[in-house]
Amino acid sequence: MSLLRRYRVRLVFAITLLPGVSLGESIPAGSILELRLRQEVNSYSSAQGSTIQAYLSAPVVVNGKIFLPMETIATGRVREVKRVGLGLIRERANILIEFDQLVLPNGERYNVKTRVVEIENGRERVLATGKIQGIRSTNMPGYRASGVLVSIAAVDPIALAFSSTVSAALLRFSEPEIRLPVGAELMVKLTEPLEVETTFADSTDKLHITDDERSALRMAIRRMPFRTHTQPQKTQTQKTQPVRESDITNFVFTGPKEALLAAFAAAGWVESDRRSASSNYRAVRSFAENQGYQQAPMSVLLLDGKKPVLSLSKAMNTFHKRHHIRIFESGQTWQGNPLYTASSTQDTAVVFSSKKFIHRIDNNVDNERAKVLNDLLLTRCVEEAETMDRAWVPKETKNATGANLTTDGKIAILRFNDCHNPSRFDEAIAAPPGPFHGNAASRISRQTFLTIRNDVVRGNLVYQSVSGVISGVRILRNKEPEDKPERQTGITSPAFHPADSFTNSFAAPIGPAPPPPPPDERINLWEPPKVELSFDLGFLRFANKSTGAEGVQILHRFPGPNGSTDPFIVVAENLVDSGYSFGGSVTLNTQRWISHELGFHYQRGRFNLGLQSVTKTGSEDLPTVEEQDTGLVTRQFSYNTLVNLRPKESRWRPYVGAGPVLQLINLSDSPFKKARGLFRFGLNNVGMIQAAYNFGNAAPLEGGGIFQLGMQAGAGFKYRVAPRWTLHMDYRGTVSPSPDFLRKSLTQPNIVPIEEGDPQPKAAPSLHQGHLRQQRFTGGFSFTF
Repeated sequence: MSLLRRYRVRLVFAITLLPGVSLGESIPAGSILELRLRQEVNSYSSAQGSTIQAYLSAPVVVNGKIFLPMETIATGRVREVKRVGLGLIRERANILIEFDQLVLPNGERYNVKTRVVEIENGRERVLATGKIQGIRSTNMPGYRASGVLVSIAAVDPIALAFSSTVSAALLRFSEPEIRLPVGAELMVKLTEPLEVETTFADSTDKLHITDDERSALRMAIRRMPFRTHTQPQKTQTQKTQPVRESDITNFVFTGPKEALLAAFAAAGWVESDRRSASSNYRAVRSFAENQGYQQAPMSVLLLDGKKPVLSLSKAMNTFHKRHHIRIFESGQTWQGNPLYTASSTQDTAVVFSSKKFIHRIDNNVDNERAKVLNDLLLTRCVEEAETMDRAWVPKETKNATGANLTTDGKIAILRFNDCHNPSRFDEAIAAPPGPFHGNAASRISRQTFLTIRNDVVRGNLVYQSVSGVISGVRILRNKEPEDKPERQTGITSPAFHPADSFTNSFAAPIGPAPPPPPPDERINLWEPPKVELSFDLGFLRFANKSTGAEGVQILHRFPGPNGSTDPFIVVAENLVDSGYSFGGSVTLNTQRWISHELGFHYQRGRFNLGLQSVTKTGSEDLPTVEEQDTGLVTRQFSYNTLVNLRPKESRWRPYVGAGPVLQLINLSDSPFKKARGLFRFGLNNVGMIQAAYNFGNAAPLEGGGIFQLGMQAGAGFKYRVAPRWTLHMDYRGTVSPSPDFLRKSLTQPNIVPIEEGDPQPKAAPSLHQGHLRQQRFTGGFSFTF
């Protein structure tokens, strides 16, 4: 027995000396597996119980040893899936995914217990149970803001029609179904320890260079500035703001630029759009809708006074989170190839800071270095890679927005091959399970049901206001983010060489001081705007001085000369005079020469209502004339197609336009207050809000109004004085039927007939029939983006 024990100890000792072999070391519970899906999963079509597959996009490293290498296969099932469908049952989609087996590259299989904890750069929320919960479409910032506006406008049916139409034109209804496409990345936590038998070496070669070559490379890196900085900007007072240091560089790339671009593209990274009116509009819209905009522009940061040659980002389905990297030319070469340096960070949320909205970042910038490095290694475009210590880089500092930055100071060095046949991040092993949302009819129905459901439960001004305040407080509080788990990579620094020790003696970068940064470039901000929000004020006049005389024949219990009841006629002469107009519009510049304008205007002129009664016998026992001055109020909701006489790129744009109008006309001082005798109809003022919803059936002289369709035409010009501001002058003429205030009031069943069964009051033909012609001359300004 003692002999057996002796040989067993020797055998164990010998096995432990074998390279790449371990005796059952454990990956602790709580360790994070970064998984990338190899097939799509969505709440609309994926079936409960269906199998799914992913692979590790980052190694699992414990105590410096790689236990689970990249591309380890993870398999699992969709345990639960609930779709929104038509929105009759639920407002949010849900998916529960569990990965229960790992297959290592050497064929070893391990059963595991896991729980999804995060969707990388996803808008979906992951509950404590691991269930993925989709968004509620009616809870997006844009929808909530439009809900408040619609609630305020609800007191006026024309304003309600305008606000509802504009909201639908400017904002998309956010898709509530969950879609995790091929290449989507999940953070999955081990809920129990995992015993593994084998460790793995890093599959990527270190730089094959001599000590002298490594020293030369370190010297080149030492000459590179390691802090980006903001570009100088002039304020409204023409004072230049101070330049502030920002991100820390954490990459050096060497190889053909084409290979670098191909590698990032294969890893799912795209070039960011330049700042412009169009990209700014897309960014605002994506934020409001919580939709993805992977090419969203970045703030401009300079390195050594130079702009990046490439700005790349990687995101999924939200504007709030993304990975991004800025790549700069260093101006140096090494082994015949140019050297590029780069800084990378991850945006984790949109917060309010320093009087503006900014992206909050992961403070541990080494996490993003590991993320970018792993992404590029998976493309097979990296020939050699290693990290290098930089003793001169501060371990803790702040960026330009005041966010804390922590780092170990290392920089990753990557040498690229030609990258002719890269491995793509979105290579699928199976076809999608089906569509990720329904057809157009089902989406319209779903939007309708979800909107009605939301309006019934939350569609009141109090709820909308309280909800908005709570959301605003959350943004303004700008809480520090929770610490994200440390990302792993198998790339390490090479062994220390005595020749490298000289670098520790430097306290500042080598070389001449950087040149002064160039002035801020704003040329692209003059790109033609997508949307114009306009406000205007002006003069209202009427082409004709009367809206037309009216006559109403009335049977009333009033004795005639022979003791009988005689009919009589009430005549009204409606005189109008000039007034004022104010309102606003939203213009969508969808084409180069054609624009679409939605407008709302409140117009008020003077109105004189003169009433006269005429009996059949010519009796003068009744008062003959009553007059009242009041206001003629028109609320207009208009659509105009604008034809620009100069292209939308021009700062000076004359235009002509025409289109239909829906308007609501009422008298500002109804009911008719000054009348006596017969003309005192005994009506009460129902108030503005109640009258607004009585316009369809309340008489105009009782506080109601008259709905009309009309046509509008006009012309004007715009002058863009700044990238965000445009001045405009405008003329619009509207033609509509003359409003019949008297006839629409007295033909209501408010006049008592002579006896039961007698006919109701009847309207006599109008004594004069014409059209209401309103002419509006306005000037104002537009906010453009």
